[in-house]
Amino acid sequence: MRIVRVVWRLTAIVLWFLAVAVVGVPCMLCGIGGSRRYSIWTRRWGAGLAKILNLRIVTAGYDPAGFSGGLIVSNHQGYLDILVAAAIFPLRFMAMEELKRWPVLGWFVALNKPIWVDRKARLDSVRIAEELAKNLREGFSVLVYPEGGTSDGSSMKPFKSTSFEVIVRENLPVYPILLRYRPAEDGYPVGWYNKMPFIPHVLHTLGQPGIEVKVQLLEPILPFPEEDRKMLASRVRETMLEQYQKEKQS
Repeated sequence: MRIVRVVWRLTAIVLWFLAVAVVGVPCMLCGIGGSRRYSIWTRRWGAGLAKILNLRIVTAGYDPAGFSGGLIVSNHQGYLDILVAAAIFPLRFMAMEELKRWPVLGWFVALNKPIWVDRKARLDSVRIAEELAKNLREGFSVLVYPEGGTSDGSSMKPFKSTSFEVIVRENLPVYPILLRYRPAEDGYPVGWYNKMPFIPHVLHTLGQPGIEVKVQLLEPILPFPEEDRKMLASRVRETMLEQYQKEKQS
């Protein structure tokens, strides 16, 4: 049964990627209007993949249907996080350069015209900040993972502060979200972290009967007048971590 599920889902995912890409390519050629339409299609892409994977997303907090754009900050446990956030919000991604080399997912993210981040280029922060500011001014929803990598979900790594520079400079709100996955029945990790072999993890995920994730949509956080980007990043992390510990105990 697991093998049948894997084959069926792989086939469905490829067909779904192709269908969305057919819409995405023309949108790439249409300027801001096309990009905005494609960000809406990104949400449909995420919702479609969630249905294929039987990924049950339970949200708590404000109604995301009324979200009108901004910087979304999330904890990060693996590649499923991208699908979960995309199923909730019409997104533009801030993605690591190495994602370009990923088959299928990397190609799709590239259609989204993301803000590419090169972790090896320390002097790239100015370009990233300007691209982020431009996207936020144009009303896009930009998703960032300030931990700079994935974790096992027991806590959160210290936040990188680059993406918070624009927030402080332009006095914009940050929209934190928390993802918490229900452990799989067979005990296999839902998250992908600590240099786990990628292909075996993906195949195991495709073979799961279903996955449940709770997404807590926290209230927006505005910078204080005296805060710099590092102070704000630290405060946002502490707020998220406090809520995350409460969720774990409930």
